[in-house]
Amino acid sequence: MGQDDVRRPRLTALDTHSTSTANRTKPDLVFLADSSRGCEWTNIVACVEVKSVRHTQNDSVLRGQLVQRLLDMAESHPRRFVLALSVAKDDLVRVYLYTSNRLLHCELGSLPSVSTNGVWNRSVKDVVKFLIMLYSELPKDYGFLARRPDGLHNSFRLTDIPGCDTSGIAESLRSASFGIRGTKAFGGRRWKLSGPRSWIFRTTMDVGDNCDRVIFKFQWHRPDKEERLVHEQVSVMGVPHIPRLILAAPVNVHADERVVGEVMVVEDAGQTLDKFFAASSPGQEATIIDLFAGYAHTLLAAADGSSSDNFVLHRDISARNLTVRNHQQPFVIDWGCGRVMPSGGSRTPSAEAMVGTAMYMALRVLAQKSQRSVIDDLESLFLVFSHCLWAKYGDTTSNAFKTAWDFELGPESSLTNRTAWLISELSYINEMGLHKRTPAGLKTLAKSLYRLLFSKPVDLYELKTSETDPRVELLNYSDWAAAFASAAKLVSPNHRREMSCLQQLQAYVNPAVPQDAPQVREQSPPPQTGLQDLDPFQSPPPAKSQASGPLQPLRLTKPRALRSSQVQAQVQIQSPTRPRTRSQMRKSTGNKENSGDTTSGNTSSTKLRKRTASKAAKPMRKRAKRGNN
Repeated sequence: MGQDDVRRPRLTALDTHSTSTANRTKPDLVFLADSSRGCEWTNIVACVEVKSVRHTQNDSVLRGQLVQRLLDMAESHPRRFVLALSVAKDDLVRVYLYTSNRLLHCELGSLPSVSTNGVWNRSVKDVVKFLIMLYSELPKDYGFLARRPDGLHNSFRLTDIPGCDTSGIAESLRSASFGIRGTKAFGGRRWKLSGPRSWIFRTTMDVGDNCDRVIFKFQWHRPDKEERLVHEQVSVMGVPHIPRLILAAPVNVHADERVVGEVMVVEDAGQTLDKFFAASSPGQEATIIDLFAGYAHTLLAAADGSSSDNFVLHRDISARNLTVRNHQQPFVIDWGCGRVMPSGGSRTPSAEAMVGTAMYMALRVLAQKSQRSVIDDLESLFLVFSHCLWAKYGDTTSNAFKTAWDFELGPESSLTNRTAWLISELSYINEMGLHKRTPAGLKTLAKSLYRLLFSKPVDLYELKTSETDPRVELLNYSDWAAAFASAAKLVSPNHRREMSCLQQLQAYVNPAVPQDAPQVREQSPPPQTGLQDLDPFQSPPPAKSQASGPLQPLRLTKPRALRSSQVQAQVQIQSPTRPRTRSQMRKSTGNKENSGDTTSGNTSSTKLRKRTASKAAKPMRKRAKRGNN
């Protein structure tokens, strides 16, 4: 009885060569974990492709279809491995097993047929044994992330994940239940069979009587790419606008030591920036400026490291790694490509030639330079803003839009096209073809960010070819705060709102005077008691920046030209004082009155001159009257 229980069929085979799956693909045969759930990829444990005698096992069509089936299974649900079979010419059966970092395959044998006359050779026996194993194994043994004795399920605990190390997690969180909504992960890197892979689910976390919306992330990658370590570092440093890390644990279940897994649960950070920007209205101009000020604050604070032993570079800034919650809270997510470096070391650590999202890679990253710095992250942030602005208010049908954002031709062609677009500020603005309804604050912010990254003394061609980035020595945090503050001044009065992120950035680059610092009257600015004392629509008070660099804060508005009379009056005031006669004093008074600005109207200036002349002539009339008497 026990032997029958072990060998009874636990899977269901379904002929699907004429039936479409969830994504409208048609495998010839699938093995289902639960027959009642239908032909969903999360319910499929193995698929089979059967070809005629015209196709061999090395046929490109057969291999292409098998790779697609493996991707469909791996994309739908996180698994340690996925399984597929193929039957081709001479009834040969081949097994394909895709693990987290490589694709393995072997020729199993031949299918049993009537030509064998009831005598099976060894290859036929191997095929039969394998098929029996498929039917007899439990669904939990087919590489799924969370497995339990009752097979597949929609809710699980960390203890249900094979190899998950929960020793450093509190008991309440260790027993928390996660419910996966939907049949497919909404994010992650799941579309390639090589390199790191990740699955991101928007789930609910049940801890006792509380149920919170969280983000559940599971991933396989190299041992030196643990995202949880980078996320914990920026959290300890107090970097703003980082989603709260609820729990994180390593997963050590893979036989290959070159691959490790990890589980992370963070707070829900809202929708991605590209979707928010596309749905925004011109009235949300102040919100967008405030959001990008928050993103810049995060990158600058992470790369500062002055209050910590380490500093962090993100290295994968993209429109999908910047999120918005409640239409006003910015978050920088996905620190998987980040790198933690000691503060006492080099500020431009070496890295792989190509790290990040291709569309938003900085020029030096496209040029495959090995050194990285916070400038590359800020340039990627500038490209994200430019892409969103161009897609929202520019001409997306032009050839310039396609060449600027098309990276299918390779890094060299992309670098050439990107350089031609950013060669000058005029070219940068004109190529986007912004409409007249583009908010003035956003357009000014685009110009200011361009000047911070590519204006003189920076040369684009030298930037691509030099081994070191000259902008690292020129970086001044106050310049970036001034750029966002100047853009905020141009927001329409009807659309202005409290810009808390910009206030925090201004307080960060221009900190308050310490209590134990010597107070010097009329030389140091008064200490600021809090963020409420800052006005987002005024330039920050002059103060020494934390960042090193010879540049002064960028002045985005030219000073108004002085009139000749005002210059003459300033010269007279600054000249040494000496005794003057009464007639000279009267002439000086008349000059001062006549040197006022006449832009207020001819009537007021005429009245002012008459009153001045009357006051100057009054003593003369008194003396003349005394002389007559």
